[in-house]
Amino acid sequence: MPPKSMLTPSFIKHAVLLAGSCILLGHSAAHADAPRDHAAKGRSASRPATISSAQFLYQALLGEIAARRGAASTAVASYLDLTRKTHDPRIARRATEIALQYREMALAAEAARLWLEVEPESQTALQTVTAITADSNQTPAELEASIKAQLEKQPGKRGVILLQIPQLLSRYPDPAANRGITNRLTEPYLKLPEAHYVRGIAAAIAQDLAGGVTEANAALALRPDWEDAAILRWRASPAERRADAAAELRAFGEANPKAADARLNYIRWLASEKRNDEAQKAADALLADSPENNDLRYAIAIIRVETGDLAGAEQLMRQLLDRGYPEADLLRLLLGQLVEEQKRFPEALNLYAEVPIGRHFAAAADRQARLLFKQGKLADARRILSSAASRQPDSTVQLQLVEADLLRQADKPAESFEVLELTLVLEPDNTDALYMSAMVAEPLKKYDLMEERLRKVIALKPDYAQAYNALGYSLTERNLRLDEAEPLLEKALSLAPEDAAILDSVAWLRFRQGKFDAAKEMILRAMAKLEDAEILSHYVEILYAAGDSQTARSVFASAKDKFPDNHLLRAVGQRLGF
Repeated sequence: MPPKSMLTPSFIKHAVLLAGSCILLGHSAAHADAPRDHAAKGRSASRPATISSAQFLYQALLGEIAARRGAASTAVASYLDLTRKTHDPRIARRATEIALQYREMALAAEAARLWLEVEPESQTALQTVTAITADSNQTPAELEASIKAQLEKQPGKRGVILLQIPQLLSRYPDPAANRGITNRLTEPYLKLPEAHYVRGIAAAIAQDLAGGVTEANAALALRPDWEDAAILRWRASPAERRADAAAELRAFGEANPKAADARLNYIRWLASEKRNDEAQKAADALLADSPENNDLRYAIAIIRVETGDLAGAEQLMRQLLDRGYPEADLLRLLLGQLVEEQKRFPEALNLYAEVPIGRHFAAAADRQARLLFKQGKLADARRILSSAASRQPDSTVQLQLVEADLLRQADKPAESFEVLELTLVLEPDNTDALYMSAMVAEPLKKYDLMEERLRKVIALKPDYAQAYNALGYSLTERNLRLDEAEPLLEKALSLAPEDAAILDSVAWLRFRQGKFDAAKEMILRAMAKLEDAEILSHYVEILYAAGDSQTARSVFASAKDKFPDNHLLRAVGQRLGF
């Protein structure tokens, strides 16, 4: 089956992602993924006020998104730009980590040099630059020897050097071998908490979670107030002892009230367990201990979104506006989505309209247009998008894609196609525009063009599962060239094995091939993941063709009750005489 929507922004998913970034980059959580440099002093203690907190969080979020997608060069570039704006060594350190994680040694060297530039007194930065630039092509054995020599020669800096081991070994792909190196290097220094800490990291990366917990506990025994070790113990805890680990995390937070990272992690766990009242009380207590920390207030607002406490989230966001949270347009965009979720549509439209030209302007216009469309005001939605494109020309393509999607949803494929043709004049290789134009070309019976554009999408983006699915499903639906459809759909399934639309497409192919048992098996997998009228209509036809007309009638009756106005079900019923 083809996708139901080609552009489906989700506030909740966006909010969760932002929450993760706030926890990563907030006041006391600027470096949750790596140990803090306890020896370094100076500017790392606070972020300079050369960039707003909201701008800081937003750009850091862009870097994290790129890092999670494996786009190391984009992520590092974003963080290096942010470092130059803020002179914050934590950000340069994060850029260095990402580059090392993806083994981009030239980028790692650039990031490490900038880190040392903004924090020249940091021994950690110096050691990192030395290790990277001395010989980026060192073998693991050579690096081990180099670190061993540094540990022996600099007894006063052993803690700092030990903390660099996970980062330096991240260029090598074998976790078990890296753990062996870590254990050998730390063996003489097990009286230092840093030795156990890096052993714990190596164990966890090597999938020995119990070993990670054991070493984290050993580090905490030597330094009971070390927040990084407490968080390592939490993150390494296997699922079967998650509740016990959460209790340990709570106890650590109670004993160390300034450990905001640990306390936030505990609050997020409570929220994930649907213990919302406890999460709210813990969040209130954390805010009471850090009343001026606006980044923390923002992070907790997002947690409240996750727990469904939209009113509480809205209250915190409005407090941030009242406090002069610098990037008010971001807050207005998020507030608009919050009140839209609560069906306060006029207020949401006003909030979107208040977002000025800039970073969030196109997203606000998108939300405004979609909300108007939901209210049956397609013409107004199109006017909003056209006006926004004229006011911010750099966003024209993005806004045209939204307009085309709304026209497609309104069953106006010809008008949608016209808009997309304009988009493709501006960006001929835009895979989203090519894909969308192929989708609206099909109902216009422009089959050759549809195939041409889907094949171009596949050439430009070989991992675009929905392009393979769309082409394979179109051939299957028209009962043409099933031998070509099969490898296309198999490729789509290999890229997205849990996608209900793709499972349905494969089921429909098996139906066309007369393989009814295989078709039923696949369609049931699709139905387990998504309750959808088109999937149900296919199931009815498969059952009927397989000779089980009684079950087909029963499924059809149930589907009609759930989707009384669906034209696909109506057509199937007429065709089968139900």
